[in-house]
Amino acid sequence: MEGKKTGKELLLGELGKYCMDISKLVFGGIILAGVMELDVDKALLFGIGFAAVLIMAVAGLLFNVLSTKLLKLEMYGTYLFFMCGSSDWCSRYHLRDI
Repeated sequence: MEGKKTGKELLLGELGKYCMDISKLVFGGIILAGVMELDVDKALLFGIGFAAVLIMAVAGLLFNVLSTKLLKLEMYGTYLFFMCGSSDWCSRYHLRDI
């Protein structure tokens, strides 16, 4: 199953791209709103705007990482997600084969 992504991995990858795109759009909106001569508190605009950019960018990066290194274990009817890189713990318990 190496090389093939499941539906959940593809969905997480696309969600990561979407969050990164939203982050870039919000950043552009902050710059445009800052350049225009509007009656807006610039400190509030930049503070909330950069917080939103940071949150969306981090969410996008996390979704992208999860889409490439996703390991799911079914336990008691729920799914637990673990990131398994090259750790000995994952290979010791044969978790890469799930």
